[in-house]
Amino acid sequence: MAARPFQLMVSILAGDALNLLDAIRTAEKAGADWISIDMCDGNFVPTISFGEEVVRRTCQETTLPVEAHLMV
Repeated sequence: MAARPFQLMVSILAGDALNLLDAIRTAEKAGADWISIDMCDGNFVPTISFGEEVVRRTCQETTLPVEAHLMV
């Protein structure tokens, strides 16, 4: 199979907040090249989402690179 001319970075923001491991595994099975974590503080955008512990745990649970998108 030829390499894709792009990489797929998948956000887990829409995943079940009580079971983010499922969102990570779904992204891996779907062929994601990266996991993206949107970190929202409730000021820059109205949503409050993940903190540094979620980033740390995500890095422990996947072999994919993890990117933190700071929306603060």
